[in-house]
Amino acid sequence: MSENQGEHSLDIRGQGMSMVLTGKTTLEAPKALNVSHCSIVKWMKKHNNGEMLCDKPRSGRPKVMERISKMVVHKSLTKKRQSIRNLSARLTAAGHPVSRSTIQRYIVKELGCRA
Repeated sequence: MSENQGEHSLDIRGQGMSMVLTGKTTLEAPKALNVSHCSIVKWMKKHNNGEMLCDKPRSGRPKVMERISKMVVHKSLTKKRQSIRNLSARLTAAGHPVSRSTIQRYIVKELGCRA
């Protein structure tokens, strides 16, 4: 079975389907691609129903920090005396509402700095 269980690229999915469509069994194809038998069966079921092989959009909370906000925070780390509260106020005034705690979490977790 694959290391990243449940997440196979579209290329792997296409190869698996084409192997089965060209005559390999659903037991031979997974061994050649290092995926599970269940994955091949699922992909073939989607193909037979006329569905796309790509994953459906997943639900969940949307990300708050946009690319612009991340760039501003990253550049502000080089400036001295730049508080997170002022940075949050500046971004919110510019139309990118981000809370102080979100900025602090981004600095600590994503950038690996102390806030």
